[in-house]
Amino acid sequence: MEKEAYTLYINNLNERVNETELRKSLYAAFSHLGRIEKISTATSYRARGQAWIAFGDNLVASEALATMQNFLLYSKPMKLAFANSTKAQSSKISTQSSPLQNSKDKKNESKGIVEKVPRENSSSTRKDAESPSSTLLVEGLPGATTEQMLSILFKQFVGFVEIRIDKEKPGVAFAKFGTANEAGSALVGLQGFRINATSRMQLSLAKEASG
Repeated sequence: MEKEAYTLYINNLNERVNETELRKSLYAAFSHLGRIEKISTATSYRARGQAWIAFGDNLVASEALATMQNFLLYSKPMKLAFANSTKAQSSKISTQSSPLQNSKDKKNESKGIVEKVPRENSSSTRKDAESPSSTLLVEGLPGATTEQMLSILFKQFVGFVEIRIDKEKPGVAFAKFGTANEAGSALVGLQGFRINATSRMQLSLAKEASG
């Protein structure tokens, strides 16, 4: 029963976004705060627009509730509260541990089996939760990409500070923001953005030492 306090209930989500894409976006938006155990989304038509995120630590769940309340996702402000387990159990839900789940997990999802996020080194995840990065690692860039081009993309997001292309690693850049929450917003908004016909940006949170 104690574990229920680690789960956030989210509603007012965009009902037009398919479940798989929604879970990926929720993971991207919340993962900078700390370890996520699982993400569940409602699958029935009447229950769409709802999700549940289980965190590995109650402090992380509390921080997510405080910092992500009314966060715009697909142009709608999310409404967060600590979850009521009976509400989650009464709805048809689909679960996913990570946006990078292998396709073999789809069979388990259809049966309602909860898949857990592969555990990382505990000391590392604790450090990430305490000091989330405000810098994004940008990969998959074509050779002709310039800092000016990237600045135009990233400056549309609140808190953008600067962009830096890594001169030693082709196709890699770092986008710095004022806070981790602002970086997370840009990560969600630009993940998979197509630079040209063959290149899509791959975004992740960078180690602060790299930013």
